[in-house]
Amino acid sequence: SSTLTIKEKSLRRKRISLLMILAAELLIVFVVMTMFGIFPIGILALIWMVIFFQRLFRDYKKDVQDLLDLEKVLQQIYEISNGNLNATTDIGEDSLYYKATTSLCDIGSGMAKSVEEQVKSERMKVDLITNVSHDLKTPLTSIISYIDLLSRDEALSDEARDYVTILEKKAERLKNIVTDLFDLAKTTSGNVKAEFSIMDMRKLVEQTLIEMDDKITSSGFEIITAYDVENAQFQGDANRMYRVVQNVIDNALKYSLKGSRIYIHVQDAGKKWKLSVTNTAAYRME
Repeated sequence: SSTLTIKEKSLRRKRISLLMILAAELLIVFVVMTMFGIFPIGILALIWMVIFFQRLFRDYKKDVQDLLDLEKVLQQIYEISNGNLNATTDIGEDSLYYKATTSLCDIGSGMAKSVEEQVKSERMKVDLITNVSHDLKTPLTSIISYIDLLSRDEALSDEARDYVTILEKKAERLKNIVTDLFDLAKTTSGNVKAEFSIMDMRKLVEQTLIEMDDKITSSGFEIITAYDVENAQFQGDANRMYRVVQNVIDNALKYSLKGSRIYIHVQDAGKKWKLSVTNTAAYRME
C-alpha cells in the first residue's frame, strides 16, 4: 500500500503539472494571437504546444498504466500468499511488470506442483501404514486366540504357564502398537473421530499408575502424587487421554535420574486445573 501511495502521489503531481502546462499554452497562444496580432506565429506555436502536450500526456498515460499493472502484481502476490497458487494477471508483454507477473506465475505453479507431490507422498504413507496395520491385525488376532486357548490348558506345567503369561503380555503389547499404527493412519488422513465423555483427571492418573505398577516398581523410582483438586473433571476422549498421561509418565521413567523421585501434581489454576509431572533429568541441563 505504501508503494501505491507514493506512485499515486507522483501521478497526482504530474496531472496537476499537465493541467498547468495546458493552461499556460492556451494563455500564450491567446496572448500572441490577440494582443500582438501575429496569427501565423500563433498557429505554429499552438501546433508545437499541442505536439509537446501530447508527448507529456502519453508519458502520463504510460505512468498510469504502470500503476495499474503494479496493483495487479501486488494483488497476484496477495492471492498467492493466501493459497491461490494459480493466480494470474492480464498484464501485456509491453508492460514494465510483465516479467514480474510471469515469474510469479512460475513460482505459483512450482509451489502447486510441490504441494501436490507432498500430498501424494503423505497419502502413500498413510495408505502404507493403514495396509500394514490391517495386515498385522489378522494374524495377531489368531495368535491372541491361541494364547488364550493355551492359558486355559490345565495340563500345562508351571514353567510352560509362565511362558504363556509372557506371550500373553507381549501379544497385548503388540496389539496396542498395531492399534496405535491404525489410529495414526486415521489421524493423518483426517478421518479420526473423538469420542468425548466427562472424565476426572485425578481418577485417570490413579488408574494409569495402577496399570503401570509393574513398570514403576521395576524402575526403582518413587512416585509422589498430590491432588489439590477434589473434582478435576473435563471433557475428553478416554482412550486418547489415557495414552497422553501414560506417555508423559513413561517419559519420566525413561529419562529421570536413578534413585530420584517423580512428582505428579493436579492443582487448582483459577477457573481451570493443571496437571504437572516433575522429575530430575538423568543428564545435566543448561
